[in-house]
Amino acid sequence: MSRANDNNPRHELLNSELSPLASNKGERSHHEQVSSNRCGRATLLNGRPGQASAVNAGGTIVGYYDAPGHAGSAAAEWSSPTAAQTALPALECDHCPFPLDFANAINNVGTVAGVSLSTDGPRAVVWQSGTVTSLGSFEDSGYSQALGINNSGDVVGSAQTAQPPTYTNQDGFSHAFLYHQGVMTDLGTLVGDTDSYASSINDKGQIIGTSSHSYNSGRAFLYQNGQIYDLNTLLDPTSALAGSIELKQAVSINSRGWIVANGADTRDQFTHAFLLIPSQ
Repeated sequence: MSRANDNNPRHELLNSELSPLASNKGERSHHEQVSSNRCGRATLLNGRPGQASAVNAGGTIVGYYDAPGHAGSAAAEWSSPTAAQTALPALECDHCPFPLDFANAINNVGTVAGVSLSTDGPRAVVWQSGTVTSLGSFEDSGYSQALGINNSGDVVGSAQTAQPPTYTNQDGFSHAFLYHQGVMTDLGTLVGDTDSYASSINDKGQIIGTSSHSYNSGRAFLYQNGQIYDLNTLLDPTSALAGSIELKQAVSINSRGWIVANGADTRDQFTHAFLLIPSQ
């Protein structure tokens, strides 16, 4: 896959005072940023213990809850913050001792994307109108999982490739995918890497995620117009943080092209969160 060139839109970081959105050091300055933007009333979601993954513009929440006896997990949906917890249907799974399903994303139409354990292993799925549909996997080999979905119903995630496992990667390899109109497309990796996963897709079809190798901790990527780019090469060289950060994971992208990513600041070697905004 080709890398970025001067004809591709660059991304620039916010100014150096605001670019690190958070730090794992728990600094007071970060606490003050959070507390100054109060969220208001907190609501405990109904149902069994679990975790929420996403919420859409209509207030529908998705996630998962612990199955009875803490044996596995079931994908869940809450139609509103005060609604009852609803289990999403699972794929058929012969001889499975317990469910292992997760709802990871939801679009504004109400279509949910996630993963469900099937007879053939974990499969990327979508839930729509009470029905679960498997998206399959590359050549129907190995696992797959859906991590993001846009309002057109395009789904992204990762799936195991047909490449056999190696001594250093005994679980095999997985690549980011785009599922569009019934076809799962392998998005590949950045040059020199072996694995990737796509985390998010916006309504323009821009996809972000992480590309990695067994010997590195990952590089954030942007995929658009059939090309995959290392986000580190797209940063505005005039940014105050250019040259001092390494973006490792791209987490989410919105309709304006704003990207949230995690990475390391080479000046302190701590993990920070960053916001990238496309240059005008």
